[in-house]
Amino acid sequence: MIPIYVVEDDPKQQENICQIINNYIFIEELDARIVHVAADPHQMLSFFEQNYSTAGLYFFDIDLNSDMDGMKLAASIRKIDPSGKIVFITTHENLAYLTFKYMIEAMDYIVKSESPELIKRRIGECIKEAYDRLHEDTNKGADYYQTKINGQHRSVEVSRIMYFESSHIPHHLNLVLDNAIWIMSGSIKGIEKEHQHFISCHRSYVINVQNIALIDQKESYVELVNGQRIPISVRRMKPLLEAYKARLI
Repeated sequence: MIPIYVVEDDPKQQENICQIINNYIFIEELDARIVHVAADPHQMLSFFEQNYSTAGLYFFDIDLNSDMDGMKLAASIRKIDPSGKIVFITTHENLAYLTFKYMIEAMDYIVKSESPELIKRRIGECIKEAYDRLHEDTNKGADYYQTKINGQHRSVEVSRIMYFESSHIPHHLNLVLDNAIWIMSGSIKGIEKEHQHFISCHRSYVINVQNIALIDQKESYVELVNGQRIPISVRRMKPLLEAYKARLI
């Protein structure tokens, strides 16, 4: 069962959002339900911390007339539920950039000024997408990589990691995901030993062998599934080819 949480301080809008969610779940016959609704972000966070058990789907307003807005609430939720899916429904269409500042990785950003039919459709699409992703993770036993970003413990599915590269910031790395870049402390040395799918292809890069699209031996580069090309050093070509072939078996 996929748990759904709603935080909206306007009673009418809260009721409307919950009705849309419940109707969609009923029509699509999904194994999901709203487990908690709140107007106060502190109350929601307290409930969540005491009752969290599995990855969920979250619909949050941003302006909640509190010292904790929806972004800060989402950042707190993300620490506990790294694979949860977060959707913002708000009047503030110009605040989407804050999802990057707080490293929230929001699933969607729905503006309340959109037409009722469009809002209804987008909420439904979010539920379906989140439901499919979370069920897929459960069924395949998603593999996670743990690290620390800006002093916060973060977790990400290994399948989303493209590569690690040395950063221009001393003692830091760029962790490149499918849709984001995290700056983490550490050095490129040793990353290869942290997971079986991580392999060094160059002194400045460690790639995820799962996401290799092709290896060009003549031009000495590896192309990843997102289209990025990473150089391969001469001494790393053979072990990289062996790892790639082993993945295909």
